[in-house]
Amino acid sequence: MKIVIFNSFYYPRFVGGAEISVKLLAEGLVEKGNSVYVISIGEQNKAERINGVTVIRVKHRNVFSPYEPKKHVKLIKMVWLLLDAFNPFYHWQIKSILRQIKPDVVHTNNIMGFSPVIWSTIKNLKIPLVHTMRDYYLLCHKTNMFNNSKNCDEICAECKVTQRIKKMQVNCPDMYVGVSNFILNKHNAFLKTLSARQKQVVYNAVEMPTEISDKSRFQLTLGYIGRIAEDKGFSYLVRQIRELQNRCPGKFSFMVAGVGEQAYIDQMEEELKDVKHKFLGKTRPETFYNSVDMTIVPSQWHEPFGRVAVESLAYGVPVCMAASGGLTEIHNEKCTWLFKPEKDNLVNLLAKILLNPELLTVKKESCRIYAAKFDNKHNVESYFAIYTDLLVDKAKNGQHIVSR
Repeated sequence: MKIVIFNSFYYPRFVGGAEISVKLLAEGLVEKGNSVYVISIGEQNKAERINGVTVIRVKHRNVFSPYEPKKHVKLIKMVWLLLDAFNPFYHWQIKSILRQIKPDVVHTNNIMGFSPVIWSTIKNLKIPLVHTMRDYYLLCHKTNMFNNSKNCDEICAECKVTQRIKKMQVNCPDMYVGVSNFILNKHNAFLKTLSARQKQVVYNAVEMPTEISDKSRFQLTLGYIGRIAEDKGFSYLVRQIRELQNRCPGKFSFMVAGVGEQAYIDQMEEELKDVKHKFLGKTRPETFYNSVDMTIVPSQWHEPFGRVAVESLAYGVPVCMAASGGLTEIHNEKCTWLFKPEKDNLVNLLAKILLNPELLTVKKESCRIYAAKFDNKHNVESYFAIYTDLLVDKAKNGQHIVSR
């Protein structure tokens, strides 16, 4: 099968879990014998082969590149957001690329930068189209539906403008896939037209490491890995860790891996000055997980899935995670703990574990067994089945790709 996958960024550019998931899927489909093309946004037009995947990067067509980390004045940002909601400038380039490839199916993922208009381009060519919702881009231009330190129950006035524009394209995909029931239901609540579309849940995949270290330490190490920011619950976590130090002095250390705004990190480091801790910066997963006894996922925002939790379990490290968004769906009492990220719920749980370390030992026994359910082979098979079903539907309806 010939498959084209769209995602805003692709290896080696990683922004979040979506890029990891898309890379695993693309390479897994290649291993299965398919021809796979990934189209992403780049700083210039470029094509290359990476691990059997043909990667096509198209130069951005907006007022500034999503590769630029610097902040822009509000007016320029507003123009960028409006154009990102309806960007016709990729049409001819994408149409030309697809006509050359002649794919059997197209699978879009994160499309910030491209805009949902590419869906119309794809469907004009009569190509079966799958879209996976890995964030809240179709509802919120910040993609996280989190503002003023709380989750958004409604679409705010600022996001309504771009959301209404994007909504005009939502009938294009033949199949919508959610990385959790939570994110699928969230979109269904606001995009009523989705109720008539085909929908399915396919949880993200993780790579199962073949070797993990045998940890044996006198002092437990609690860890956090990911983007260091408030919506990730990091401020809440720091407050809870400080209180844990007061209750259980000298019984643990705290390790942090990830990046964020430096001013924010400096502030958090100052608050942790009385706690034995270490900020590692950007760190390889195996280095981090082989150095901690427990991973804490304190997300305040509604995580669409929660890759870190399953990734940690794959390394045999139990997880203490917030009852937030899709995280509740991957909770398993044999290897994880669940807490509401408010008040002293987390510190109470952590104190109990520190005072009863055998609880951690019991959880460790089931981590890798449970994580194996998220192995990449299952993910690839699930998506391949979706593609196949759409091709069967296409054959029944007598559709053909334009200019084949």
